[in-house]
Amino acid sequence: MSHDHDHKLSRRGFLGTSAIIGMQTTGMLPVAALFEAITMGFVRQAYAETLKLGDPRNYINVMMIGAPARYTFDHWVRPTPGEPFATNPLVATRLRETNGIYTDTDYITFNHRGVEIPHMFSQSVNTSAGATPLTQLADNMLVIRGYGTGVDGHPANAAVQVRPIGGAPSISGLVADHSNVPFSAVQYSNRGDFSTFVSNVGKGISLTDDGRPAHALMQGFSQPSGMNARNLKNKYAGLLDGYRSRLGMMSSGNDKASRILASNANNATALMRKGLAALDGFWDPAVNRYRNIIFSALRTLNLPGISDRAIMNPNGNFDKFRTFIHFYGDGAPTTASLANDFDVRNSITDAVVNAYAEGLAMSEFLIREKLGNVMEIRMHDLGNVRGKLMVNGTAREGMGNSAHDMHEVGAVSAVLWTTGIFRAYAAGILELAHQLKQVAAPGGSNLWKETVVQLSSDFGRSARSDGSGSDHGFDQMVTSVISGAIDQPMVVGNIRSDKQAYNNPGYGGTQGYRAPIDGYNGGVAPTPVTAAATVAEVLRVEHNPYSNSAPALVKNQSGRVVYSEFGKGKNV
Repeated sequence: MSHDHDHKLSRRGFLGTSAIIGMQTTGMLPVAALFEAITMGFVRQAYAETLKLGDPRNYINVMMIGAPARYTFDHWVRPTPGEPFATNPLVATRLRETNGIYTDTDYITFNHRGVEIPHMFSQSVNTSAGATPLTQLADNMLVIRGYGTGVDGHPANAAVQVRPIGGAPSISGLVADHSNVPFSAVQYSNRGDFSTFVSNVGKGISLTDDGRPAHALMQGFSQPSGMNARNLKNKYAGLLDGYRSRLGMMSSGNDKASRILASNANNATALMRKGLAALDGFWDPAVNRYRNIIFSALRTLNLPGISDRAIMNPNGNFDKFRTFIHFYGDGAPTTASLANDFDVRNSITDAVVNAYAEGLAMSEFLIREKLGNVMEIRMHDLGNVRGKLMVNGTAREGMGNSAHDMHEVGAVSAVLWTTGIFRAYAAGILELAHQLKQVAAPGGSNLWKETVVQLSSDFGRSARSDGSGSDHGFDQMVTSVISGAIDQPMVVGNIRSDKQAYNNPGYGGTQGYRAPIDGYNGGVAPTPVTAAATVAEVLRVEHNPYSNSAPALVKNQSGRVVYSEFGKGKNV
């Protein structure tokens, strides 16, 4: 590229002045900030093609802050028939009946394509494609288990799973560093102390708590107040002409980057025009679509083995029906027993999980429109939970929320609630997959094959032997990734078959406690670095910064994810 600074910027100037989002570009009409971001996105793309930088898959990280029990969904603790396994009432996937009602728990799986997966996957959810079997999600799923830190703490453990090595970028930052689109990384809703985004090339992450996060990002698509339509149209026309001219000057050199940029200049202008009309027609229908799918999956009753019979506590079993509901506008004790005459199924008839629908709608829009590569989104706590608790012999009824940090949620209540939570999670991802499969990607692929969704939380759960609840499982962590690049259910990482967690007799059974892998890292049990290296491998990052410390447990082969030499996870 020419170094004539009267007409064009140097490479350093290009990259140094790139505006990632409008909110970071002060003193500029919002739509101008958007055009600036689009322009610089094409500049970065030209340089990436010149330098042959890697092209990772899109990355969506879904965080459940607080760490709900995950045994009904992706904490697979007996993936192969015949694996050694010791029971614990909270490590459960379905309910057990006594005299026609559900009063206890079981760990029940079924074999799907060579992997024992939890009972929940025998069900279906409704998406835009109609009734969709959850085995369809399992076919795109990799479970990474059997790792830990040995140190307690909510924010610290959440952070180390997305940025396990100091001096290296976070997983989101790693993908953003290779990004050539306007919004390299976006977070909704703000994770506060649980957020760790680190870029090695100075990329930023857009943070928004706005209930319409895509509008907050793409504020230039809306008409500024006080500006009539005619003036707005003239202003936009002038901006388009100005940016078209600027792209022309940038691409007038004879070097390779300039030639690539010149070939893409018309695409940039078209993207600017398209963006002005794309969002408003998409947003409300998309959010409502996701919300209806998510809430329907969460509230579904009459599920075999889960909610097709009354779930009641006739004998006053305090431990397994122990629960915590923070009643709205009132407050409940930390520990209480569900009343004997309360059918626990009634607790979820109006339940919600907030922020998730908006996060998925934002992700779909940014990926489909080629405006975003990295989205960090959330599923909030289980809300609108109905309960009837016995407090000092007196029944107390109301509606409130139950935190993901499920210390006081007993085994029976946990199976119903976590099945609902993860049905909601799964339905949202299946809907996203359905939408992205319809959009072609280079090489005969589609956008779902070019997207990776990771479910993160602070840690696993240390399940109490009496089924009364669970505590912080910082040595029995689990994460899962779902992608069209995965075409079979997979599980990696070894766990102890019967470990009293932290040498405490109150935590027994097989529950995911980490164990060494044969031939891996000198016999040391894996840490979050192993999980991050494995996620980065699925993301197809050209230079995996975590693999020097801990090799990935899978590998990419001819466009699909397969087991590495360490093979499928075992119980030891």
